[in-house]
Amino acid sequence: MRDIRRKAEIFGGFRELTQAQHDKLKVDGAANVALWAETDGEVGALVAKFRSEVKGHYYLRQQNMCCYCSKELDAHKGSYDAEHILDKDGYPEFMFFFENIAAVCKSCNGSKSNKPVLAPGVSIVNFPSETLNYILVHPHHDEWGEYLEYDLIGRIVAKTASLKGVNTILICGINYLNAARLAGHFLPGDSEVAEKNLESFFRIKMKPLKVKRLEVLRTMAEEFDLAKAKAIIEKLEQEI
Repeated sequence: MRDIRRKAEIFGGFRELTQAQHDKLKVDGAANVALWAETDGEVGALVAKFRSEVKGHYYLRQQNMCCYCSKELDAHKGSYDAEHILDKDGYPEFMFFFENIAAVCKSCNGSKSNKPVLAPGVSIVNFPSETLNYILVHPHHDEWGEYLEYDLIGRIVAKTASLKGVNTILICGINYLNAARLAGHFLPGDSEVAEKNLESFFRIKMKPLKVKRLEVLRTMAEEFDLAKAKAIIEKLEQEI
């Protein structure tokens, strides 16, 4: 059983930035979404300090795990991103809010992108700070293990009746990670084909197409009598 991420305490304060500097970043960021990528001059230095400290905090408080898929993150800060839970393009006014940032793997961050995460009807006059305001598992307000779990074949799946779990898997593309992990139980020479068929199996809805993907996988598993791969296929067959 893998470890799972626990919700992270919200960042509480800087070692290098002052409150006045942080307030200025929030005001300027609300008016200019491109400020997040600024690297020049005094402002660029402030942004770099903000990103470094906040990313480092959440990396540690999330136990070195991605805020959505719980995949282990490398210690090098360039290997993972500062995730804006409410995307910065749609909500630049919250771009420099501690509550709106977490540490995320590049795969989940790329998949989530600017997808909507607020529940219908939520007001954004003030920063939405309650778990019920969000349709996905929130890094700071939700315990990962209450909504998501690892099943018998090692996939990340939503717990029974957990709509937040289902949404998180879809929004963050977690089935790509599932496919890559399961493909590792096939022979190395077949793993790329296995991963593509698993990704397709998780993505498509029509049963006949799912069956075809499993037929390809079963051929590879039976050719070399791969017990774990066959167990994966049997589990997926039961689901369709």
